[in-house]
Amino acid sequence: MHETEKHPDDFVVLYPAKLLNQDDGTVLECYDEKGRMFEYILALKSHPCVFLDGQTNKCEIHINAPLVCRLYPYNSNGKMFDQARCTLIGNLLFKISGSDKSLREYKNQIKKYKELVSEWNRKHGSKEECLKFLLELSTKSSIL
Repeated sequence: MHETEKHPDDFVVLYPAKLLNQDDGTVLECYDEKGRMFEYILALKSHPCVFLDGQTNKCEIHINAPLVCRLYPYNSNGKMFDQARCTLIGNLLFKISGSDKSLREYKNQIKKYKELVSEWNRKHGSKEECLKFLLELSTKSSIL
């Protein structure tokens, strides 16, 4: 269990890498029973987000939310996503609230995650084994 009272596999999933534009260092190689390799990326289940309160439309875990969520609508380079629809106030608060420190922390988390991906890709296991591996190690590393 996570601080959110949900198990990480309740809010993360492995998606086929071809569906999203990804960084090669985050692509997970998984093999089926015939030895064929398929590529996946780890993603948050976010449509709709499992932590969004349907009544109030507010985040239920804002304090414990993953850093990627707390940084939204900005990417790891500090640039706003093209399709982000954030209010001027939200945008201003992000810039005032120490975004540089958060961005450095986010880049550090991405680096640690890429190390886990590299470790997994040397293992050559199944998709199910991959998710289990990532959840176990990333929880210990405080990435998820």
